Amino acid sequence: MDNIVFLSPTISLFDKNLKSYEDMLYTIDYARATCTNRPLRQSDKQREILVKEIAKIGHHSLFEHVYFSFSMVISRAMLAQLTRHRLASYSVESQRWCNYEVYACFIYPVQYGILETPLTFGQLLRKTLEMDRNRAERVKVFAKNCKSSYLQYLELLELGAKPEEARYVLNNAFAVHLLMTCNLRELMWILRLRSKPNVFPEFKYVVKLIKKELKNKYPVFAEVIENEDVSD
Repeated sequence: MDNIVFLSPTISLFDKNLKSYEDMLYTIDYARATCTNRPLRQSDKQREILVKEIAKIGHHSLFEHVYFSFSMVISRAMLAQLTRHRLASYSVESQRWCNYEVYACFIYPVQYGILETPLTFGQLLRKTLEMDRNRAERVKVFAKNCKSSYLQYLELLELGAKPEEARYVLNNAFAVHLLMTCNLRELMWILRLRSKPNVFPEFKYVVKLIKKELKNKYPVFAEVIENEDVSD
């Protein structure tokens, strides 16, 4: 079925509503200066050093004045994990109002690997020929379940069900698009907590993608997060 697509989770930094890196550094510095009644730092380099100092002493409330937004495509299974972080805002694609009669997207489990490009049902089955036997059989069971759940969804629509009713048969791998916004302090907590060894694999992969985005555009924040202790 070419109208069923399998893909790995994706994220992108939604920067339309964000301050520049320099403005973020300035905001944190201004918050620090407000608390201490001391002069502002004189350069971005000095403010990057300040961010590291703040992280080290644990005065993380200063980081709450800086926000990030991410556009994501993840599974419904991960959505249940992500939205447990309540100090963030979420705008989520609604299965009640969206009709998937034309095509459906499912998230390929990270446990099976990462897909470089989206694959149709037939392409995914052909890809199993490259896998070891056990993994191939698991992927086949997964793919067939996704196909079955989608066919049942279409059948319910044909019987007159609304999308809000038909969605009950879709499985947890069904892809969902969302926009998440949170402040730097909460983002640090999420990335710290979800980097631990026993974390849901899809969430850990998304954390890796977020860290990569931050490293490219907000290096000192990425460094501070990377140096957070995740052992406890």
